Amino acid sequence: MFFVFGFVKYLVLGRDKAYLYYALLGLSSALMCVAQAEYPPLELPWFENIRGIELFDELKAVAFALQGLFILEILQLRVKYPRITLAAKWFLFAGLVIATIHMVSFIVNKEGLYFLYVLKIIFGFIGVLFMLGWVIYLAEIRKGFYRFIFLGALTIFTAFTLEVLVEFFNLYHLLPAWFGDDPRGRLFHFTQIALLIDLIFYFTGLAHRDRQVEKD
Repeated sequence: MFFVFGFVKYLVLGRDKAYLYYALLGLSSALMCVAQAEYPPLELPWFENIRGIELFDELKAVAFALQGLFILEILQLRVKYPRITLAAKWFLFAGLVIATIHMVSFIVNKEGLYFLYVLKIIFGFIGVLFMLGWVIYLAEIRKGFYRFIFLGALTIFTAFTLEVLVEFFNLYHLLPAWFGDDPRGRLFHFTQIALLIDLIFYFTGLAHRDRQVEKD
């Protein structure tokens, strides 16, 4: 639903990139559900070899990158702070590369490399600071449709921070048992719920932005 809404709006409203990133974020959220599904709608032998936590990690990295691109676009930071925007995009791209290499190493060796795990942890803590920056920036301009974008950013920031802390300090036992038996799987179910709430806030914010544009 989020993908269809965002993509249709992107086509109708003159290629607004905010809607494109929103649509792709919704698509990545749906693909996460397929990656973690016990009984996927379509089973392919080659796909089953990577479907699960490692593929979910890759899709989560894609979703994180799209979150950042969406926020950068909705705030029009490339106009105000072009150098900061460029640095932020390189950071998001680096996270995607790390996740991709990790997934490829798992496919080849059936286990992840230790240095990639360390890089992932480091990137996670830097990512927390990165997200905190955009939450603080949005908090300062929390007016009109921006208040919904702020709530969405705050939701995903809180979830991402808790995820990093749980993974780093091995606090999986704090998550409810009905999230699943696998510790990392439990954590990812938590992430999916946060991402759904996040998408709803962004949906509301974009709708209010369109109404505000019509009034102006």
